[in-house]
Amino acid sequence: MQQQQQNRGPNLYPDIGQHTPPRTAPPRDSFTHHGQNYALQQQNDASQPQNYISTPPSSQNFASVQQPPAPFAREPTLHGGYGPVQPGSFSSSSSSTVLMPNGMAPTPSSVVELRCRCKGLKNSDFLSRSDPFIVLYMQEAQKKGWREVGRTETINNTLDPTFAKSFQVDFFFEEIQRLRFEVFDRDSASERLSDHDFLGCVEITMGQLMSSKGQSAVLKLLQNDNGKGHVYNLSGHVVIDAEEVSTCADMVNIRFTATKLDNKDGWFGASDPFLNIYRLRDENADPLAPTSWVLVWRSEVIMNNCNPKWRRATLSIQTLCNGNLSRLLKIECMDWEKNGKHQFIGSCTVKAAEFVTGDVRSLELINRDIQARKGKRYKNSGVLVLEQIEYFKRRTFAEYLRGGCEISLIVGIDYTASNGSPSDPASLHYTGASYYGQANDYQAAISATGAILESYDSDKRFPVYGFGGLVNGAVNHCFPLTFDSSQPEVEGVEGILSAYLNSFQFVQLHGPTMFAPLVRQAAAIARTFSAPAEQGAGDNLKYFVLLIITDGAIMDMQQTIDELVQASILPLSIVIVAVGNADFTAMDALDADGKLLVDSRRQKAARDIVQFVPFNQFRRNPARLATETLAEIPTQLLQYYNMKGITPRTPLQRQGTSYLVRSSISNGMTNALDVEV
Repeated sequence: MQQQQQNRGPNLYPDIGQHTPPRTAPPRDSFTHHGQNYALQQQNDASQPQNYISTPPSSQNFASVQQPPAPFAREPTLHGGYGPVQPGSFSSSSSSTVLMPNGMAPTPSSVVELRCRCKGLKNSDFLSRSDPFIVLYMQEAQKKGWREVGRTETINNTLDPTFAKSFQVDFFFEEIQRLRFEVFDRDSASERLSDHDFLGCVEITMGQLMSSKGQSAVLKLLQNDNGKGHVYNLSGHVVIDAEEVSTCADMVNIRFTATKLDNKDGWFGASDPFLNIYRLRDENADPLAPTSWVLVWRSEVIMNNCNPKWRRATLSIQTLCNGNLSRLLKIECMDWEKNGKHQFIGSCTVKAAEFVTGDVRSLELINRDIQARKGKRYKNSGVLVLEQIEYFKRRTFAEYLRGGCEISLIVGIDYTASNGSPSDPASLHYTGASYYGQANDYQAAISATGAILESYDSDKRFPVYGFGGLVNGAVNHCFPLTFDSSQPEVEGVEGILSAYLNSFQFVQLHGPTMFAPLVRQAAAIARTFSAPAEQGAGDNLKYFVLLIITDGAIMDMQQTIDELVQASILPLSIVIVAVGNADFTAMDALDADGKLLVDSRRQKAARDIVQFVPFNQFRRNPARLATETLAEIPTQLLQYYNMKGITPRTPLQRQGTSYLVRSSISNGMTNALDVEV
C-alpha cells in the first residue's frame, strides 16, 4: 500500500553524496593497530624504471620543485545531496618533491579513477556481518611515508561489498606509485582507525594495476605479524578496477519514481526499495558478465513503499558513463533487508545518451528468474519512471572568478576571559611582542587567511567583530572593532590587525563564548547578495567567508547550529580556527563532514558551510594553516551557486568595481544582532 508520506529508511551509506576531504595521515613505514605494529611491505615494481630522474645529468638545469597545495589551485568536484557519488579530487602529487628539467613540475600521464569491491571478507561481528570500508594510502616516488588519499563509504552487514565511492589519483608513468588498500570493519562512528577491526590489506603499484588485463586486479588480503617478516593470508580478496578519467564537465540532475514494484515483504508489509546504477566498463565488455559492470551511484532507501519517489540526485557525466554517452547503463532495484541480504526486484538497461536526454522516460524492471518461471504470464516487476532529467554544464571555480565573483572576508575575534589578560605574556591575546615582529595566534591566523582572501575582493574593506567582551559596561556578543555599528569595515588585512591591537583600550575580556549572534550578523550581510537579487545585471557576484578565531568551546551550541542551518542557503562559508590548548572535541560537531547539520526544528542544512581547524597543528607552518582553512571554500562556493542555479558572468557582464554591503542600524550595537539587511 502506498503511504501518504514516504518513510525514508536508515542511511546505510552515510558517506555517499557527501564531500569527504582527504585526511592527512602521518608518514608511515609501519602502522599500529590494536597494539600490534605492522611493517609495510616495500615492493619493487619491475614494470617501472627504478631510478628515473633520480640522478640528473649535470649539464641540465634541474631544480627541486616543491608544490604546496594552494587553496584555490585545484578545481573541486561538486557533490549532490543524496545518492550521487562523485570521485574525490584527491591528487597523488599535490605535495610531492621531485627533480624535473628547468624547474618544471611533473605532468601526470592521466588521471585515473579507482573503484573497489571485496569478496569473502572475514566476519568479525558476532551477531551480524561485518560493516566494511576501505582506506587508500599512496607512497609516492622518492618518499618513504604513506599518505592517506581517502576512504570509501561503509556498507553494513556484508562480506562482499561493492563500494560506490571511488578515488581519483594522478598517474605518472615515470614514477613508482605504491597503493595500499586497508580494509576495516566499522565498529562506531569514530574516524580513528584504531577504533575499528582491521580485516587486512593489499598493495599494488600504479604501474602493475594499469598494465594488468582489463586494468583490473584481484588481490589476496594479507596481514603482517608484528613486523617479524612473516606475511599471513587472510580471508577475502580486494578487487580494484582502474579507468582513465574523461575531461567531460557536464552534469545531470535526475529524479526517479517507480510504480507497482514487486512486494518482497509479504502480506503485512511492502518492499523497502533502493536503486543502484552501474556502467559497463567499456563498450566491448560482455553485458552478461557481472564483472563487466561498475557501480557508480546508489540511492537512499524508501521504507515500506511499492510506489516510491526518490530524492533528486546530481551526477557528473564523467561518473555516470566516463564521458561516453554510448556506454550502456544498468539500473537495478533492490529490496533492502536489515541483515544485508538485499533482495533483487528487477533491472533494466539503457544507453547513457537516451538516459541523459530524456528520450526514455519509463523502463520496465525485469526479473529474469521470475520471468522464466511464469513465462508469458509475466509482465514486469514494476516500472521505473525518470520523473526529472536536466542536463547542464558544470561550472568551475575559475569561471566564477573570471566573471567577477568576489570573495570577501568577515572576521570574528574571541574576547572571553579564558584567553588571559592581554598584558600577560602567557595570554593568547598578548601583543607586547608585536613591536618586535612576533605575532600571537590571533594575529597569525588573521594574517595567514587574510593574505589569501585579500586578493579576491576589489575594495578590500572587511567587517571585523568581537564577541564575548565587555563594551561600555555591558557584555556584547557581536560588536564591531571600529565601535561604529554603521561602519564595521576596515581597510585590508593591515586594517584588521590594527583594529585588533587598538581594541584592548575599549574592551574588557569577559564571556561566555557564544557564536550564534556573530553567525547571524554575517548571514545578514550575505543575505543582500543571495538570489534572486544576485541575478541583477548591475553587480558582480559576491561570496563571504566568516573567520572565527576562538580559544574555547561554545556555550550556545544548539543556537549556533540553528543559525548555521539557516545560513546554509546563503553565499557564506564559516572557518573556525581554535587557538590554545582547550578541549575542542565538541566543536567538531559544527564541521559536518560526512553529514549535514540538523537544527532544533529538524530542518536539515542545505549544504556544509563550516570548516574547523585547530591552530596548534599548523603553528610552525602559516602556509599550511591557510591551505587547511581555505581548502573547502571553492567547493562550498560552487555548491551554493549550483544550488541557486546562478551561472558565472561573462567578462563583458562583470563590473569594474564592487561595493561592500553596509548594515543600516539606527538603535546602536545591540540591535546589530537582529538586523535584516
